[in-house]
Amino acid sequence: MILAVALLQTCLSAVFIDIALPKRFVTIDTEEKSLGEEITFHPDVNYLQFDVKGQRDAFLQFDFTFLIILGGWGNTKSTLSVGDKILDENHGPVLDHNNYNSFWISWNRSHIYFGQGINSGDNILMFGTSDCFPGVVDIILRSKFRQTVNWIINKADKGIYTK
Repeated sequence: MILAVALLQTCLSAVFIDIALPKRFVTIDTEEKSLGEEITFHPDVNYLQFDVKGQRDAFLQFDFTFLIILGGWGNTKSTLSVGDKILDENHGPVLDHNNYNSFWISWNRSHIYFGQGINSGDNILMFGTSDCFPGVVDIILRSKFRQTVNWIINKADKGIYTK
């Protein structure tokens, strides 16, 4: 909550400069990448489209609360959770070590959707509801179990900005 307030204050006081997308990141086990350290999300952003390349275990965490695990359990299952509670899961491989796969995520104050592809609403893989989805978010990218994961952030609905 404190981080979200700090991000909101940053958003309100910063001079925004649009950044060119796509933006690329690489995570290696024990490292994590905070998108909030490099970019500021527009306070009303609620959609993100990205590509991921890796063998397994790509983690995307919102506001230190909501967690999406892509290709966990040996690339056999993906989960959407809030805290320790799994809201939804998808069985089957979603990651590829040699090629990027496209995903999207959209959310509002009570629902979160996660799907495969480049268009929001297409091929929904997981869905969840909660009383406390983020409004202003920091998104943490990471991997586990000695895995390297490549990420490309392609677009967001309201824009993201450099700090």
